[in-house]
Amino acid sequence: TEVGDFAWSLAYHHHPGFENNEGGYGTLTWDLRNDSITLDHADRYVECSHSYDEGL
Repeated sequence: TEVGDFAWSLAYHHHPGFENNEGGYGTLTWDLRNDSITLDHADRYVECSHSYDEGL
């Protein structure tokens, strides 16, 4: 639908690539009475700490 396409476009504009790797999630709220859109977004990520010691 056009509304769905608009919502995805807006979310992607503010958080490009949110669907990659661990992804992201959120809520888009459109207040029609006040013509205001709120985007509540969270990114998921994996943190990794790596070390390599040779010939100690």
